[in-house]
Amino acid sequence: MMMKIFALLLLFLFVSCQEQKGGSTRKSKSSLLSNSASSVNPGYGRILEDNPIILSRNPNLPAEINPGSYLTTGQEFITTNSFLYGPCTGVTRCIEARKNEDALTALTAVAGNKWAFAPTSSEFTQVNAFGHVKRIVALYESALLQGHTNSLGATYRTSLPFSLYTQTGNWFRPFGETAPVSLVINADVAYDDNAFFKPSNFSLNFGSLSKYPTVKMAHDPSVIYHEAGHALIHTMLNFRNSVTSSSVPYRAEFMYGGYDEAGMLGEGLADVFSYLMNQRTHIGEWALGRFLKASRPLTESDPIHASSVSSDINGRLSYPTFLNYDPNEANKSFEDIHYAGQIASHFMVAFMQSAKSTCAFSHDTMRKYYLNILTETLAELGDLTGRGYDNGFQSTVNLTSAYSEHALEWQRLSNPINVRKFFQTFSKYTMNILGNPSTNRCKGAVYPRSTLETLLDQYGLLLFNNYNEDGNDQTFGHAGTHTAITPTNRLKTVLIPKDLLKLDPRQNVSTGYFIHNQASIKAAMAALIGFRKTDLSSEIPSDFIYNNGNSRPSPGEVVGLALSLYNDSNSAMAGVQILANDWDHSETVSGYEKLCTNLGDSFPLLSEGGTDAAACSSITRDNGEDGDNISPVCSLQLIDTDATKWVSQEEFLVKTRAVDDSRCLGGSSDKKDCFVRIIKGLDNAWFSKLGPKKTWAETMTNSNSSPTFSSQNLIFMELNPGIPPGTKVNCRFRARFSNCSNCYNDSTNSGDDFFDYEFAGPKPFKIINYQFTVID
Repeated sequence: MMMKIFALLLLFLFVSCQEQKGGSTRKSKSSLLSNSASSVNPGYGRILEDNPIILSRNPNLPAEINPGSYLTTGQEFITTNSFLYGPCTGVTRCIEARKNEDALTALTAVAGNKWAFAPTSSEFTQVNAFGHVKRIVALYESALLQGHTNSLGATYRTSLPFSLYTQTGNWFRPFGETAPVSLVINADVAYDDNAFFKPSNFSLNFGSLSKYPTVKMAHDPSVIYHEAGHALIHTMLNFRNSVTSSSVPYRAEFMYGGYDEAGMLGEGLADVFSYLMNQRTHIGEWALGRFLKASRPLTESDPIHASSVSSDINGRLSYPTFLNYDPNEANKSFEDIHYAGQIASHFMVAFMQSAKSTCAFSHDTMRKYYLNILTETLAELGDLTGRGYDNGFQSTVNLTSAYSEHALEWQRLSNPINVRKFFQTFSKYTMNILGNPSTNRCKGAVYPRSTLETLLDQYGLLLFNNYNEDGNDQTFGHAGTHTAITPTNRLKTVLIPKDLLKLDPRQNVSTGYFIHNQASIKAAMAALIGFRKTDLSSEIPSDFIYNNGNSRPSPGEVVGLALSLYNDSNSAMAGVQILANDWDHSETVSGYEKLCTNLGDSFPLLSEGGTDAAACSSITRDNGEDGDNISPVCSLQLIDTDATKWVSQEEFLVKTRAVDDSRCLGGSSDKKDCFVRIIKGLDNAWFSKLGPKKTWAETMTNSNSSPTFSSQNLIFMELNPGIPPGTKVNCRFRARFSNCSNCYNDSTNSGDDFFDYEFAGPKPFKIINYQFTVID
């Protein structure tokens, strides 16, 4: 789930929560039900219709309660199987419930194939979790079938694969599996104050409170729905990767670790699954709110909010103002994906209420159309096959229209899901489905584009200039439709030019901080390396003996770099991302890679080793596969016989012979980052928000505490043990932010979005040159 712990060096949670409404009558207090097998029919059991706070109507309910006090006499159909598992369309074993990760099989029914257990038992907890996951999966299946049926031969382009059901892509299939896998519900695990979805083994995990072990996360349906929502989001994101014909050897993720905007969106969207199920606009009153003070609202009218928040058009939970806002402690700032996600959850609930009113929808009809739109959005954004659609239109999603090994890098790093990209895509499908008169989805009317844009703007989310229907393909991306928004609808959303993001220009301040004490680096690498699916060079000792913890980077160290970026505008910047991956910023001249001087950063000068070769003006179409140079971000200063120049690491190696080729960090076969190697998977950093005329640290400072950089804020690099002390290093990073006015649109093409391949170069970014000297 989530704790409001401000990270030291590491911030590592998996994900978290949601809500529900049952059909039985709620009551403030009922007599204790034993919930014995004799009281139910075969295949049936009982579950908590909502969490104990809601069922008791007592917000101060003590921890020492017996859930049997809040069970109703009504029975819930569980399954006719003798083990606690159930099917989905085309999938025999879709969900199954166990006690914990050590249990090898699902729970077994009692005699007579009944699912009634003592309410205080672990068995009841498993049945309760299973029953609610079963309910939300049923909604998902109904909405997906409706959406897929409507998409066949539709008058709008659909991202849903036509073969979704014939190839059982409707449920999650890891790469290498011939069939979808079970969503395993570990209902009673030994995790304190936490519940989470674990993508690596497609499981839901529910712990209990450390202070009150009898308070189970899986006794709160809103938490169950939230975690199941994560699993469904993960499934939707990979629809196009899971059909067997695609053969994509990766799966897309909706969070990348620590704080990032995909993770923030994932938390907000997962909260909304609770509202879909129970129509209540609050989540986690029992498992989170009562004892941890960490429940979350879903509308501005919730009394938990600060007095400045309201449903008035000027009181919305807008982006980026409320990114670090915790309604439980409104006077403090927390960089946490759960709190930041409230902006998305509040918008989605407001959008559904608006569309319900416009189209005269029931809640059931609206939630299915909402899931239709969400499904289309996620299927496109997660597509690693590169096409985006099945019905003959080439869009280019995640770099190429034919699958390449770089698709995952694009989806994770080069052009990842951020707030702008998500809401642009969501809005496109909203107009395709509810705003398209030819589909007649809105009961003979349409949901007006101006209504959507106005609502987006009230939440600060009208971050895009057009709906980008023509996609980002290098052939078709500027040849189709890219409907512009109505500029007068943008009243609250503020866009800022990228040049106002810079290294802190003020006097007597640091432009960056290195974290490299041995204990911190050892802990960081132990946590991050496996999680980010990367590894260290064999030249770096496993015990990190070179890490000395002094103030400057030294040979042989692994270091974390936190750039001190400054917002030189009068409005807040949000979703600031720094990229340290290889990119197209050099050309081969006389056998060596030379840095291009004409990329807008005035670095380096021709006299300093740069080149203005004509090839520098072209950007690789396939991230280097077409022969263009993709170079590491860090170059070295070489004091040559005739001049001091910035050169590639390979040229530095040849001209200094500082180490043998075999001792390069990448080995003798990869000398491009021989001396300074950015660790793959740890090659970008996120900052939630930079206040006006502030750095991130100044933005996040509370009245009595200062923020500490965590793994999400750091770029990690290795320094070769053989790099000569005194060597000067320049790392040519790229940066952008979500509310940027010129990071996503090509002004030379009517403001249409950049082609996807252009994210291999400088155009969408502000180039940040950071220099440091290696000391002994």
